[in-house]
Amino acid sequence: MHEEGPGLDITEQVQVVDWLKAELVTAAGAVLRASLARDPARVVEALAALQITLLALARRWGVPLNRLEHEVALRLEREARSGHYLESRFGDLTAIRQYLARRAGSS
Repeated sequence: MHEEGPGLDITEQVQVVDWLKAELVTAAGAVLRASLARDPARVVEALAALQITLLALARRWGVPLNRLEHEVALRLEREARSGHYLESRFGDLTAIRQYLARRAGSS
């Protein structure tokens, strides 16, 4: 797990991770509900909340965010080469990988 903050004991660490796992399920549900409502603004808000929750959970588990992004890039490349449906049909994986590479270059 990530380093303890001021006054953050192991019990609180476990509780925070459990809370984040519940938030992950809630955020995924919000994405699905927003897509059913066909409300683009709600979909973006729900996806943003989901991404924030995933990143916070990664931090709590001690995963450096740059390491996670590196793994995402590797996986995108591997899945694109393997003929993943989203890549072969739409080119999504390459588009995401290129977006992440541009973003990394601009920071």
